[in-house]
Amino acid sequence: AAITDQARRRAQAGGRVTAPYYADEAVTIYHSRWEDMLALLPDESVDIVLTDPPYNVGYAYDGYSDHMDEDDYFAWQLQLITEAARVLKTSGSLVYLHYPEFAARIWAAAPEVADLRHYEWVTWTYNTHTGGTPLRKATRAWLWLAKGVPFVDATAFEGVYQNPLDA
Repeated sequence: AAITDQARRRAQAGGRVTAPYYADEAVTIYHSRWEDMLALLPDESVDIVLTDPPYNVGYAYDGYSDHMDEDDYFAWQLQLITEAARVLKTSGSLVYLHYPEFAARIWAAAPEVADLRHYEWVTWTYNTHTGGTPLRKATRAWLWLAKGVPFVDATAFEGVYQNPLDA
């Protein structure tokens, strides 16, 4: 609760939360640090929280240290899970992206610390260019954790998707 109270005060006093990244009549998307955004939201007010947190691998982010002690990092991520569960509606979902080995720890802990149930684990394998040839494969895990029974609009998956940039 201390981090939430601190973040709420910081965000309300002009933190890093800005105007929506995208908004239309059906959805509003914010791009911000979770401590700033979630602290401003009331309980059970959000349909989905989608997060791709820093991976704690030493990347040089602007204004964030990606060199946390492993236990501190895990505790920080559990705070994220707990705060996300607080703002999710009863049919809300948390979608969480991370390396598979760390995602497994979150998958195991989420039902206990935040009363989120396992809905789906999706392994994302993609080509990455690490400065050589051939292209190498990389893997991430998308965790879909649900507060209750998530709403899924099956019609959204009808048809064939093509990335407009691939045309």
